[in-house]
Amino acid sequence: MSHEFAVPIEFQASGKPFALDQATMHDVLMITREALYNSVRHGQPCRVTVDLSFHEEHVAIEVRDDGRGFDAKADSNGGKHYGVIGMRERVERLGGKFTLRSQVGRGTTVLIEIAKKSAAAVQMPEVVS
Repeated sequence: MSHEFAVPIEFQASGKPFALDQATMHDVLMITREALYNSVRHGQPCRVTVDLSFHEEHVAIEVRDDGRGFDAKADSNGGKHYGVIGMRERVERLGGKFTLRSQVGRGTTVLIEIAKKSAAAVQMPEVVS
C-alpha cells in the first residue's frame, strides 16, 4: 500500500505478544487494512503510522495519519462512511472498543482495542533475540 500510494507507512509494536484466534485475527487484519486504505486514499497524508500494542488485558491497534482529516459532524456524505461503519461493526462484534478522531487539517486516528479474553487469546512464548 505504501508503494501503491507513495506514502510512507511506519509500524511499531510493543508489549508481550499473545496469539489471537483465527477469526479474531482475520477481523483485526481487515479493520487495520481498511483504516490504512482510508488514510492513504482519502486523507492525502505525508505519512501514516501503525502502532500495535499488547497490554495485559487487551491488544490495541492505532492507525494515525497526518492527512487532511475531516469534520465528522459536518460530514458531506450524510454520515455514510461505509468503511468506518464496517470497521466499527467488526470491532463491536469482537466486543471491543472503536475510536475515530479526526480534525480538518490535522489528520485522522483510528484506535481499536480488543480484550484478551474476548479474543480467545492463546499465550505465546516470549521471543528472545
